[in-house]
Amino acid sequence: MSFNGYGFRFGNPDAALYDNREFRTKTAVTAVYKGSRANTPPVLLRSYDSRREPPPEFECTIWQAGRATSATGLAFKPIQIGQYVFIDEGSGNFNPAPQALDEAVVNEWPGRELGVFVSV
Repeated sequence: MSFNGYGFRFGNPDAALYDNREFRTKTAVTAVYKGSRANTPPVLLRSYDSRREPPPEFECTIWQAGRATSATGLAFKPIQIGQYVFIDEGSGNFNPAPQALDEAVVNEWPGRELGVFVSV
């Protein structure tokens, strides 16, 4: 861990998004592959293994996932992670909440009642 000038501690700036600890918090962000057609579903970059999809083919850090999800051309430049380039070129998916909700209730916890859903 490192300290800044104010005495706050920060973690590893290159920490991997994927976390294989048993009691981890499952986290996912959405991103769009460069060149995706209109209304193509975004990709989920996950910190956990999916029950229905293979693991990603690339290593991704937390900051790279954050950049990929905000690479809209107006805010941030495209980012390459592994052999994939991420940028949202206006494919029409600006609200990932339905995909995230589907991930939770269909993929990760099928049959369980949803207690809380927060979309920031």
